[in-house]
Amino acid sequence: MAPGATIVGTVPEGTGQTSWAIPSDLPAGMSYWWYARAVDQPNGVKSSPANGRFRVVASTATVFRLQVSPPCPSYSLSGPSLFVSLLDGVGNAHMLIQSSGTLTLTLFNHGRGVLSGTIGGAADGYSFAASPSDSSPAPVAGHLNSDGTISGTFDGYVTGHNTYGDSRNCNAPGFLWTLTPFNP
Repeated sequence: MAPGATIVGTVPEGTGQTSWAIPSDLPAGMSYWWYARAVDQPNGVKSSPANGRFRVVASTATVFRLQVSPPCPSYSLSGPSLFVSLLDGVGNAHMLIQSSGTLTLTLFNHGRGVLSGTIGGAADGYSFAASPSDSSPAPVAGHLNSDGTISGTFDGYVTGHNTYGDSRNCNAPGFLWTLTPFNP
C-alpha cells in the first residue's frame, strides 16, 4: 500500500455489531489512521464520526507492555502501563519502541546489556518530557535483563490525565520503567 493511500468500504448493518475487514495486509511498522461513521440511509441519519490510530506489528513477540513508576508521592494516578511496539530486535545496537500515540523510547545498546537513550511524546493520556519547560525527550538509562525484560530509569517530567479530566504532574529524578514482552 502506498503512503497516503485510502481504502474505503461500505458494509450492511450486522446483528449486535458491524465490522469491516481491510481487504489486504498492511505493512508492519507503519502507523495508520481509521475513520468510521454509521449511516441509516432509509431515515437519513448519520452518527458522529469515530477515528483512531494504530500500528501494525510483525508478531506478538514485538509487542511489549511499558510500565512507568513515578517517584512522586503525591502522584495519585497509577503509573502508565502502555502497549508499545519494538520496531527493531531486542538487543540490537539500536532499538526503537513506539506507542499508538507519539510516545517514543529510543535505546542504544552499548554492549553487555547496558542501554542509554531517550523517552518522549504522549500516549493514552500521559506525556513524557525532559522537564515542564522543555518538551524534548528525557534521557534514559537501562539494561537488558536475563528474564527477557528491559528496564531502567529516567529523570524527567510526566503528566497524566485520568478519565475525569484531572491531571497529575511529576517532575523528578528516578522514574522507573520496565518493558515486558506481551504474550497473549
